[in-house]
Amino acid sequence: MKKSLKAILLFFAATVVLTSCSDDENPPTAGFSFSTTDAVQWDIVDVTSSAEKADDATCNVSGGAYKMEDKSNGKSIIFLEAATYTVTQTVTNGDGSDTMSQDITVSAPDNAFTMDGTKYEINTAPQWTKPSHGDGPNFIQFSISVSGDDFPTVVKLMPLLGADPLEGTYTYHSREDEENNPAPVRSYILRAVKNYENFMNLEWSSYGSGLYGESDLVVELVYDADNDVYDIKVDNYTIGVGNYVNWVFVEEAQIATSLYYRGAITPMAED
Repeated sequence: MKKSLKAILLFFAATVVLTSCSDDENPPTAGFSFSTTDAVQWDIVDVTSSAEKADDATCNVSGGAYKMEDKSNGKSIIFLEAATYTVTQTVTNGDGSDTMSQDITVSAPDNAFTMDGTKYEINTAPQWTKPSHGDGPNFIQFSISVSGDDFPTVVKLMPLLGADPLEGTYTYHSREDEENNPAPVRSYILRAVKNYENFMNLEWSSYGSGLYGESDLVVELVYDADNDVYDIKVDNYTIGVGNYVNWVFVEEAQIATSLYYRGAITPMAED
């Protein structure tokens, strides 16, 4: 009888000890959220942790190139490619570990020159270019392939800098202003030539007068690297369309244009 009572007491004691140990365990729970799920290449996306009971947390990224930095409650990630990435958080403490993964799809920038409602994709990086004649300013040249044309459409964007850096807001500066008044610091001119082989085969151009409805040129530094990445945006720029007759530009119409580009700019070719 005494042995049976002792066994029962030992059983209950062991049960209490095991229950106490189980109640004391506090494994962590992983959790995080993105500041946006509508990311574009070179965007900065904040990853905010909502993990609980974690003594330590790690964040791993797969699926493409990226750059990651610590922030107060998580990470900041710059996605350097258009791809689908997987972000995985692993949290641990003395009682265990937990893992959570989420995918985020990063889109390519919608780089395009729009003319009279038709969008022409910009598929190659623009290049800093010297003028082929005269002492005009260096310009950023976009070469855009257009179906049915033998040669590309060329857009020349001339940010009249004043002082560096390139990023900043530029006000419109017309050809008439260029001829009669010195260009103010941080101004710009946009010119475009269709089916451009050389300076002599101008099918249409923005060299005409009567330009109106201009918006600022806004240049933002998106990613600071060996070859910097910029956002370049002109929301509304109306150009005169026409042809040269005996070296005189004859305007035939006016059309609205806009330009958006996110990416690097190819440095100027060496002479």
